[in-house]
Amino acid sequence: MDHNYNYNCKHNHTSMDEYDCEDEVLSSDGEIDVDIDEEYRGTILKKRYIILKYINKGTFSRIFLIYDTHMDLFMATKKYDQENYYIAKSETDFLNQIKNDHVIKIYDSFIDSKSVYLIVELLGDSVHDILYNNNQLSHIEIRNIMKHLIIGIG
Repeated sequence: MDHNYNYNCKHNHTSMDEYDCEDEVLSSDGEIDVDIDEEYRGTILKKRYIILKYINKGTFSRIFLIYDTHMDLFMATKKYDQENYYIAKSETDFLNQIKNDHVIKIYDSFIDSKSVYLIVELLGDSVHDILYNNNQLSHIEIRNIMKHLIIGIG
């Protein structure tokens, strides 16, 4: 599966040694969301994961770019409020059961006093992001997306 690890970084690498990103943070609607980024940037989770940047928001979670100091890799964390514990648990259980290169990989999950965290594979742009930026997909891009979806659920 191809991944775009760029996220406004000057280098397209997964190693922390080459991390150099701009400070601008975009929410899913394209608006800058600096307050969320500043609140969490630099937070260390489990003495292992460093929150680097707010990426996006989902229906029940916020997604952050993180750096795993043990594996020397960029990853993502989905941060759920405690009130959404069962939604996070359901997603965790599902992802732990699936072993497919076309489905996002989960590496870790844990709870602290306020939140539930899922540590997952860092993916590239979503279909929403591509459509937001380009307004359309080519037939080849649609075919490629459909191929991955069918293989992933097959």
